Amino acid sequence: MDSGERHLPSHGCKKAMVTVLAETLLPIFTIIALGSWLQTKQLLSRELSRELNKLVYYVAIPAMLVTKLEQASFASSFTPATLGAATAALPLVWLQARWIARRLFEHHGRRATFVQCCIHGNLGYLGYAVAYYALNEEAFRQTVVLGGFLMIEQNVLAILAYTARDSSAGKRPKLLPMFRPVLENPVILSVLMGLMLALGGWRLPLPLQRSLTILAGMSFPMALLLIGAGLAFGEVHTAGRELLAIGFMKLVLLPLTGWVLLYAFGAPGGSLLPALILLASPPATVTYVFATGMNGDPELAAAAVSLHTLLSALAYGLLLVLVPVLG
Repeated sequence: MDSGERHLPSHGCKKAMVTVLAETLLPIFTIIALGSWLQTKQLLSRELSRELNKLVYYVAIPAMLVTKLEQASFASSFTPATLGAATAALPLVWLQARWIARRLFEHHGRRATFVQCCIHGNLGYLGYAVAYYALNEEAFRQTVVLGGFLMIEQNVLAILAYTARDSSAGKRPKLLPMFRPVLENPVILSVLMGLMLALGGWRLPLPLQRSLTILAGMSFPMALLLIGAGLAFGEVHTAGRELLAIGFMKLVLLPLTGWVLLYAFGAPGGSLLPALILLASPPATVTYVFATGMNGDPELAAAAVSLHTLLSALAYGLLLVLVPVLG
């Protein structure tokens, strides 16, 4: 991570785009591609990926978040206007996605999967990784704080998409089993722990801090490899219309809505990129988990995650170039 300001050229939008792609996004997506290649060669099998994912999800990412946040100034990392704008963007796009889903699909589960894919971004792995490598230290902390709130909201909206009354079944899924993962999410819990340390002015003992820093070092490299290993394109050719709609809603409309709201709410300029990187994150792998457990459409979720993870490179590239220019 750049400890100073982000290194983006101040002249030539085309040159800036090339620089962003070459210096920030190309390395990130090269690691994702490497993960996919390792999976095809069985050097990173599905079984191994599942076990490593637990290590990243429960240990490495939380360690990184706690070490970054416990050193943060809450006042500088938290801006109410940014939080209000970003959290307002999600339900607006959720409502639009729900309206479209009613016209595209008859099956309630497929509708719910579509809606979730339109608003539930991969914040903990890809969104945080892009912010970590593209932004400075303070901007990354802003991203982490905001991401904690958005993760909770994303999960609640996903649950609402699935628990809206299914007229064909005449019943609702049980709510408690769906909310439990939100309450037990290690990424959310580690954000809360880091914020508590920062608010209290407490610091971790140096030996513990250094131990967590060592663990944190494997968080994003391993996360990017696992994203690549999980790519699957089974339904890309048969669900083109749905995937096109998801891509537009998630990678274009959601960050664009957020951008408009950030200006409307008077959010400080330094918080634009942290918020927009999160809102432009591609559909998260957990959409597949929801679809599998809630009678949704796992194939559509898997295809959306895989295709739009790759397409998000373009969305991120445009944001990293245009936001500093249009400011």
